[in-house]
Amino acid sequence: MKLNKIYFDSYKSLIEEELVINDGCIGIVGINESGKTNILNAIRVLNENENLNSSHSPKIDRDKNPKIRFDFKLDHDLKIDVNLILDDWFVDNCIIDPDSVNIEFDVRYIVEYDISSNIENRTFEIINLNIPEEVLILKEEYLEDISKFLHNSEYLDLNEVVVITSNQLSESLRSQEKLKTDFLESKNKLSEIESEISSYEEDFIAKNEDEAKIEDDEHYKKLTQTLKTIKEENDSLSLLVDQVEQYTVKQTLKNEIDQLVNTKEKKKEDLKSYAQTINSLKLKPNLSPIEKGQLTKKQNQKETVEADLKKIENDLKLKQVKYEALTTPLNKKFSSDEKDFSNYVSRLLYDLLEE
Repeated sequence: MKLNKIYFDSYKSLIEEELVINDGCIGIVGINESGKTNILNAIRVLNENENLNSSHSPKIDRDKNPKIRFDFKLDHDLKIDVNLILDDWFVDNCIIDPDSVNIEFDVRYIVEYDISSNIENRTFEIINLNIPEEVLILKEEYLEDISKFLHNSEYLDLNEVVVITSNQLSESLRSQEKLKTDFLESKNKLSEIESEISSYEEDFIAKNEDEAKIEDDEHYKKLTQTLKTIKEENDSLSLLVDQVEQYTVKQTLKNEIDQLVNTKEKKKEDLKSYAQTINSLKLKPNLSPIEKGQLTKKQNQKETVEADLKKIENDLKLKQVKYEALTTPLNKKFSSDEKDFSNYVSRLLYDLLEE
């Protein structure tokens, strides 16, 4: 990698200063006490054996954390290694052709010393990420989402489609809408055929005809066959709609959330009751042995309920997060924000960039 810029957030005499390193730069020129030595010492921090510490804080503000940011451009060989890693990731996690996306970016290396904890932190950050406008990425909070994505008549788990194009997202949404429309049409058709068959049978009975004759009627046979076909179609569409819309999972989650909310309220009432009894007993000047036993018992019960309540609140929070994810529209789960891309790329390339 080639170092092309240094940001001195706060390092000795250099505060909120920026140094651009052009191609062909062979030295630093400046008057005495202008910070030349500080610049060279700051560059040495790139060697992990050269650590920042409290002595590097600006003299005018000793409470300020020493912090330096180094910006790098990838060289040709590193770009090849990066593209190999990204291509593999695209194949495993995306439904977009890696060859269709040329991702360009720079790397920022951040070194900061935290005065309060006496710890130096070193992190990488992807910057100046250049991605095509039509490319979208799944927001990280939805990576564990159990929703389905409709793509080319397939129903994929959402974490298999981390990167998509805006066209693919639009097509998926259109396909979902069509699926729901087809399901409703099939449902209406099923209802119509059932009504027609019912009416047909009633006519025969009203005319005192033998009901068995219905079986010999060609029109009746066609109706019953059509009914069977539409039922099969309806069941199939119903299953697909449920896969996409997660009706069953959502309803189950909603029921579990409602149940937890009710249990939580009951536990809070129990807690209030125990607290009142405990306070009442504590106000008595001299407790009898039986009352002391009651006090100890109520205190233990109160602690048990508090522990139960904490567990219920944790479970409730997790289920509410899942339910919110399931009920969030698909187009809200994808982003074109550079930061969302940068987070993924940073983790993917961390080991490579560490070297």
